[in-house]
Amino acid sequence: MVGGAAVAFKAKTESELAKARDVSLIRCIPEPSYRVGKPGWVKDCNADENAEWTEARYYGAPMPNVDQYPEPLPHEAIEEIFPDVFLVHGSVRMLPGTRMNRNMVVLRQGDSLTLVSPVRLSAEGEAALDALGRVQHVMRIGVFHGLDDPYYVEHYGAEFWSQAGSDYYKAPQLNRVLVEGGPLPIEGAEFFAFRGTRFPECALRIPCDGGLLITCDSLQYHTDWSYCTLPARAILKLVGFSPRMLVGPPWRKYMTPRGASIRPDFERLLTLDFQHLVGAHGRLCHGGAWEKVSTAVVDAFGE
Repeated sequence: MVGGAAVAFKAKTESELAKARDVSLIRCIPEPSYRVGKPGWVKDCNADENAEWTEARYYGAPMPNVDQYPEPLPHEAIEEIFPDVFLVHGSVRMLPGTRMNRNMVVLRQGDSLTLVSPVRLSAEGEAALDALGRVQHVMRIGVFHGLDDPYYVEHYGAEFWSQAGSDYYKAPQLNRVLVEGGPLPIEGAEFFAFRGTRFPECALRIPCDGGLLITCDSLQYHTDWSYCTLPARAILKLVGFSPRMLVGPPWRKYMTPRGASIRPDFERLLTLDFQHLVGAHGRLCHGGAWEKVSTAVVDAFGE
């Protein structure tokens, strides 16, 4: 970045790219009249929409000013929980001085990475993520999660997948719509949509080791109060959280239409075959997840 501006140039060969290290040869475009396509690729957004991206990785492609995004918050190291399935247990600020835990799942297929419920990482964490492969897809599976989606979409030029109407967070612009029976970026993955909720919510089943169910706020497995400040713990306990598998209490209240029940969605979800579960909050439930979810549904909706 030169003087707070994005850069673009017409170089087509490696030798021309090498010359572009000389900033006098680089044409600057004032912000915000640029966008990032892929890591290391840039183009002039004032040009024709079909203009080619120019590879700039030889001198380091400019990326959007990181100050426009929420800062990274404390998180654990990336952990491989199943082959090519990784988990980041991190945190999110709810209110001033109030923080709770939050998870991101990373799915790898070849060298392509899909981030589910993204959580922004520290510089060290992002370097570890880059070592896993190329971030090509960002997936929002819950309407109330999306704080860090713009960072990954714009920083990596990733495709953004979400259900239509999942726009509590207005950015980034949706370009791949998640629908039942539609395409997914992970081969063998299964898409589940809640049909009776007021706002969009979905889940993914990954066919590994008996089946992993990835949820957002609908189902959460808590074993501790990690990353939860004392005020957050008090609030969570007050609204019905405790260390167990549960249907998210505030989520259920907000997502249930007046005079209706969303229990049929959970009964339909229980027709899926899964042994493990990880939500956007809490911990990984490794083994016995189907039975725990069945109990949680009864706890939430009665016999």
